[in-house]
This record gives sequence, C-alpha cells and structure tokens, in this order.
Amino acid sequence: MLLKREDSFTVSEGDLTPAGTLPAGRILHEFQDIAGDHAEALGEGMDKLRSEGKAWILSKVRFEVLGSFSAGETYRIETYPREKKGVTFYRDYYIYDGDDNMLARGTSHWCIMNFDTRRILRHAPDFVGEYIDHKAFEDDIPKIRSEEGEPAGSHLVTREDIDRNNHTNNCRYGDMVETVLNHRAYSEMIINFSRETVEGDTIEFFTGESHGYTHVEGRRGEEVVFKAMVR
Repeated sequence: MLLKREDSFTVSEGDLTPAGTLPAGRILHEFQDIAGDHAEALGEGMDKLRSEGKAWILSKVRFEVLGSFSAGETYRIETYPREKKGVTFYRDYYIYDGDDNMLARGTSHWCIMNFDTRRILRHAPDFVGEYIDHKAFEDDIPKIRSEEGEPAGSHLVTREDIDRNNHTNNCRYGDMVETVLNHRAYSEMIINFSRETVEGDTIEFFTGESHGYTHVEGRRGEEVVFKAMVR
C-alpha cells in the first residue's frame, strides 16, 4: 500500500485573490489539513503525540502555483511523506483540477518537538506502507539567508492567529507575507521558520530584493521569526 492520501476542497468566490489564485494562507491550510489527517490515519496524529508530550512542528515549506482557480469548483489534493533523514520528516503535496491539470505543488519539512522543553526529538514512527520516491522539487527547500531590508510594517499576534499548540499557526505567516506585499500576484513562496510566536507578540517585517525574489523577514525584537522568498 502506498503511503498516500487524497482529499478534495471547494473554492468560493470570497476565497480568490484578484489574480484568480488562492491566498498563500489558504493553500498552506489545505496542506496542513491533509497532512494532519494523513498523520492521524498513520497513527501519528496530533492527539496521539500530545498524549506523549510531543507535537509536530513545521520548519520549512515551499509551494508553486501553476494555474488559476475558479469559484464553485472542487479540486483534488494529494499528499505523501518521503523517507525521513535525521530528525526531519519530508512531505509533498499536489493540487489538481477536474481535468487532472496540476495547479499547485508543494513540499515541507517537519520535525517532532517535546511540548514542554521545546526541544526537537529523534522520533521513528513505524509507518506501514510504501514510500513514493518522487520529489515535488528536485532542489527541495533552500535555506534562506538574511538580507538587508527596509522596514515594512508589523503584525500584532492575536488569539485568531493561535493554533492548538498555543503558538502562531504557520499558515498565518503566509497571510502576513501577502499582506506585506500588498496581495500582489505570485507564483512561488518559500518560508523558513525559526522561532515560535505567541499571542501578544509583535512581529516586525523587513523586505528587499535579491536574485529575482522578494525577501520578507519577520523579527520579534532581535530574533528572526521567519524568512520568506516570493516571486
């Protein structure tokens, strides 16, 4: 049996950007939801880990938008894990329309954290099934270097941003990046996560241009919270 999961979702008029695509936060939510459902089905879901004092943590994500979405249409989403290396779990995603055209692809790096100490753990779940030997991106997810940037506003973390792990949901950073960039059309987004934020934190944004990408960096004081590249 292949270690693969499929699901579907429907897009409404209010979901779409003026450019006819899904907001970054919505795409990341679809990735997050199907990843969570698949982990649950494989016996490594959030509730099971929480009972052991552990939690899934997203460290990097990358996705590319290849086509446009339409209101009222239903889309198929697929995900599968790739074999882990060290403490990193790899998971890929694909979104297709009704004619099997690929509209988006993505990949992500996850790890498992001790919920109390916030330390990354070496965890070896026994997934029963066959891994799919295919990468969404051959060059995977690059490590984003810090760039000199100009101040570009801030975001106060509120209760609406917080997830079940009591920190800012990673999908919200996609929303923040789009807001910083005035919701302009984009084809690719890469995010490296560095620090957790919680309700009441203020994230300061800085932007710059480098090698064909717009860089967005979020900081809490002197600490880097996340780095993103968009094009």
